[in-house]
Amino acid sequence: MFKKILAYLVVISLIVSCHKKSTEPDPVDNIDILEKIESLEGINVIEITPQNGYSRQFEIEIIQPVDHNNQDGLTFIQRAYLSHVDTGEPMILATSGYSARPTY
Repeated sequence: MFKKILAYLVVISLIVSCHKKSTEPDPVDNIDILEKIESLEGINVIEITPQNGYSRQFEIEIIQPVDHNNQDGLTFIQRAYLSHVDTGEPMILATSGYSARPTY
């Protein structure tokens, strides 16, 4: 009797654990990429004219502390460019130091 109940519990737990999750899209997927970037703390972003065939392009300024152990101390701005194609595709990061340009 105990083995039968245990077997039923195992089968039920397997069914529950294999239950397919909702196919509803994540609400964050419906937010425009510019809004997603703007929502990040310490980030300034402007949309610029896309170049090199990209659908959208952004200039992003990231406010960084000079000393991460002193968050209230001096800061500097790190600039990055995001050339956007599709949020469903992988992101490729290319670094170029002080020579970063939106045409890169």
